[in-house]
Amino acid sequence: MHAIMVALDGSSFAHASIPVALGLARQLDAPLDLVTVHEPPPGVHSLSGSSAQEHVLERELMAHQREVARRALHDLREQLTQLRDAPVVTTTELTGAPAEQLRTHARDSSARLLVVTTHGHGGLSRQWMGSVTDALVRDSTIPIVTVRPDTTHHNVVADLETDWSLKRLLVTLDGSANAERILEPLRALIPVNVEFHLLRVVVPPSPVRQALIPTVEQERESAEQRLSASIYLEHVATRLQAQGIHTTHRVMTDRVPAHAIADGAHEPDIDMVAIATHGRSGIGRALLGSVADKVLRTVNKPVLLYRISEYHETTIPAP
Repeated sequence: MHAIMVALDGSSFAHASIPVALGLARQLDAPLDLVTVHEPPPGVHSLSGSSAQEHVLERELMAHQREVARRALHDLREQLTQLRDAPVVTTTELTGAPAEQLRTHARDSSARLLVVTTHGHGGLSRQWMGSVTDALVRDSTIPIVTVRPDTTHHNVVADLETDWSLKRLLVTLDGSANAERILEPLRALIPVNVEFHLLRVVVPPSPVRQALIPTVEQERESAEQRLSASIYLEHVATRLQAQGIHTTHRVMTDRVPAHAIADGAHEPDIDMVAIATHGRSGIGRALLGSVADKVLRTVNKPVLLYRISEYHETTIPAP
């Protein structure tokens, strides 16, 4: 069975993603694969001017850190297996460049999802989680669920007893066929009985245009945009409902789409946000690319990112 893969670095900060991964594993009846990557020490000749003794000490320190991370990983597995309705939990240790190793393992193991913790605000977490998450979002060929703890501190303690579950998913669309590509994978990835709440953000005219056209015309133009967006979402909702997915929809207006998405995500009944991204291919229409990055760094709910640039090459594992 295809596992939900959780990237860990031995820090309590990285463990903040565990309740979300655990909740998804329970709902999807999927195993959890707890994965950590040991970065090898630099080669003997890589540090100019370093003595042989310094290299020995460095390798001893790395060996100690590896052993600490290994114990933490296995201790976490023991805690999870003792919880009620615990999924099957495995551990995997890899060695090498973290982002590359995680991508390779996810592909080779046919992981269903990759769950990671991200700091947001552009900062790094302890060890490598911040920069690794950024690299994975740009290049991963499988969907990623990012979890940003609602704290400015690194000392995050994950409550493994938290009964997190996905009931309502905010799905961001921009009216383009590219953004809609996230819908089909979501049907395979998301538990049944989860409600899709579709969101379309209408961007008002620029300040320059507003200064050039009469207020009445601005209001008419805005009303037409909102009506068009609402009709579009109604058509998408009708298709999803025909497939048995309970769907609601909403149109919001904001000059910065990411702000509207964040406002929608902060509603208490929203459990997760789903958004398509171009990844490395840069900015696309409305919600693609740069907006996804802003959402990732501002929303305090789990965010599911699906990189559409590799949609045709990616096979979504069956449940």
